[in-house]
Amino acid sequence: MSLISTLESGLHLKSLEGESEDPHRRFVLFHGKDKSHWGSTYRNGAHPTVTDVKILVVVEPASHEVVSSLVLILQTWRYETIDLTVGRIELVKTDRAYRRLGLMRALVEAAHDRADLIGHDLQIIWGILGFYGRFGYTQTIPRGQSADLATGSIKTDRDIRFSLRPASSGDAEFLVSIDDHVSSRYAVTSPRDARVWNWEIGGRPARKRLVSLIVDSDGSYVG
Repeated sequence: MSLISTLESGLHLKSLEGESEDPHRRFVLFHGKDKSHWGSTYRNGAHPTVTDVKILVVVEPASHEVVSSLVLILQTWRYETIDLTVGRIELVKTDRAYRRLGLMRALVEAAHDRADLIGHDLQIIWGILGFYGRFGYTQTIPRGQSADLATGSIKTDRDIRFSLRPASSGDAEFLVSIDDHVSSRYAVTSPRDARVWNWEIGGRPARKRLVSLIVDSDGSYVG
């Protein structure tokens, strides 16, 4: 059954497990357009570790409209040499007209119950500092930093020893080896297996594919 509970407000808390295509589409629309990166990426088995049972929504029973949502993404985190099963909460959103009804608390509690059944070692939120303190979360490790590389300004009329190219499915095992290398340098990492790397490379919408490789002049891996 996809119905988890009926809330005091009369709204239905559900998972998308066993639901028809229409609620899936409403979930995508709730997060933007039908081709939205966020909504379409995690619905209906598109992501390698997110199944419909891990997509939780609050639905208006009369209209079947999705008014609040939460997605539980299964990840592996490594603390030194110990691998931990982690549930990462994402796509947290409530329609403005339905806020202050305790919907987010109901969804987070349902996610915790689901994580217990699945057997997660940890629950994490990569979200707004302070907001999730009401649900028992606190900041434990700082988030990393990133930088943008403006490749369009690089001149191509000279001999260049190294080049940047988009990753392909044949690069997954190399990327796994990079994860293993990085894990030996840091206390906490989030390594991906080949299945997840292949999704990162080819499963995301083209505009969200962020994996590139540095190779030398004969095509050998550099980084």
